[in-house]
Amino acid sequence: MKEKDLYQILEESLPHAVIEEREMLIIKVDKEKYLDTMKFLKDLKFDLFIDLFGTHYPATKEIEVIVHLYSTYRIKRIRIKCRVPEENPTLPSIYNLWNGADWFERETYDMLGVRFEGHPDLKRILTPAGFEDHPLRKEFPFRGKIPRKEKYHPEDKRFVEGEFWF
Repeated sequence: MKEKDLYQILEESLPHAVIEEREMLIIKVDKEKYLDTMKFLKDLKFDLFIDLFGTHYPATKEIEVIVHLYSTYRIKRIRIKCRVPEENPTLPSIYNLWNGADWFERETYDMLGVRFEGHPDLKRILTPAGFEDHPLRKEFPFRGKIPRKEKYHPEDKRFVEGEFWF
């Protein structure tokens, strides 16, 4: 199937989405239609989940979740973009459609705070227990906010006790 044919199929079947044609087809969809769009793409034989990640846009107070899928039947890649408000970032989980989305959704939750409703085990995987922030959000301080109990001083060649911020 030619790229143009796929573009036409998507344009006719997804009237709620904005579709762009660049190095791959890009579908921009609202969060209310996110899961329906993903189910449609699964039915359209986009059978291979590639990745899922997010980007924080503080100017618009949004987080954009980006998903890449591949069709082994059509030999095509596709990118799906969905923006959610940074105040309450939630999206339905696509874990039940592509099990490979498991750790990608967990990482996006951990780093940006996007909650994926219906995910079977949504918990932090990269930050320590009790960590409350989301390090990939732009308001997160450049040097971090984790207190340390000791700090190494190379001049003294020893660790010094105290409350430090690294």
